[in-house]
Amino acid sequence: FELAKKIFHRLIESGIKVWFDSDKMRGGNTYKQEIHESIAQCKVFVPILSNQVQEDLRNETWRFYKDEEWALAQAHCNTSNLCVVPVRLPGYDERSTENHAKLPECIQSRSVFDIERQHIDTLIEIIHNMLNR
Repeated sequence: FELAKKIFHRLIESGIKVWFDSDKMRGGNTYKQEIHESIAQCKVFVPILSNQVQEDLRNETWRFYKDEEWALAQAHCNTSNLCVVPVRLPGYDERSTENHAKLPECIQSRSVFDIERQHIDTLIEIIHNMLNR
């Protein structure tokens, strides 16, 4: 989570407008509407693949919420030129076919940015390039 927040803050510092669910979701918010609007308006979707995501995918309750968010992103991919940059955090096992099968096609079909092997500045450059297409 801390590394995801670091990515979030670095993107903001570089001038990119970012919506981060744990940062924007407050008590009393209508989370479905908030998430739907944010995904529908985004140009680059950066799903964070972490060990927490792996746990969420195994837990049926949390999986429902994750599936719903990702279904929205998949629908947006199907109807627009949404760019998707999945980011792998330490601890996420992308080789697990069980995990991979639970990801939407718009994430499965993209190269994963491995934050352990690539520098965060490279990620920011990739996103800037996508936004400037």
